[in-house]
Amino acid sequence: MSYDAVLLDLYDTLVWSDWLTWQRRLAERLGLAPEVIADAYDATRPDRSLGAYNDAHADLASVLMAARVISSPDLLVELGALEREVLIDTVRLYDDSLEVVRALRANGSKVALVSNCSWNTGPIVDRLGLDAEFDALVLSFEVGVMKPAPAIYRTALERVGDPEPPAAVFVDDQVTYCDGAAAVGLDTCLILRPEEALKGRPTSTHGHRVIEDLTPLLAED
Repeated sequence: MSYDAVLLDLYDTLVWSDWLTWQRRLAERLGLAPEVIADAYDATRPDRSLGAYNDAHADLASVLMAARVISSPDLLVELGALEREVLIDTVRLYDDSLEVVRALRANGSKVALVSNCSWNTGPIVDRLGLDAEFDALVLSFEVGVMKPAPAIYRTALERVGDPEPPAAVFVDDQVTYCDGAAAVGLDTCLILRPEEALKGRPTSTHGHRVIEDLTPLLAED
């Protein structure tokens, strides 16, 4: 079928990042185990993804607090620079991402980026020029709601002309987020890229159609 709108996740759907290297480098700088850093990011992710803090440095400060590290303005500036070097400036698009997005738009579909993310995603979006490639950007830290809450999918639909949910498809690498989209009536695709195989596969896809890259969206458009 041809979709009026296509809603696409960012991380592990459109782009890949070397998150484990950043986790390791930050842990080394702070003299902590990588697991401590991972737990601190997990504990603070909901607030950071909802834009609870004022900027990227405040986000980092919340992670440090969760890891029981005393922060200072100088330390935050240093770690912010390290994050840009190791993580932000190394995020890359998958080879098919922009080709498919551009083809979908050329064929008449509206395309929105829908991401659970925090302040550090802004520079990534800017560096990759994604604002010009999409009809709408819906970043959780900016809109104050995150997947799988119904409001984020509805916000995305509103920003691309408010098509009926069955006329739109949502693509994500997380089963839970596809579940949230299906709950508001969207068609769904669970993308499980071969490049991400080491991260494991879900034990159940909950009936979502599985794709390995974005090109199947063109066959249906």
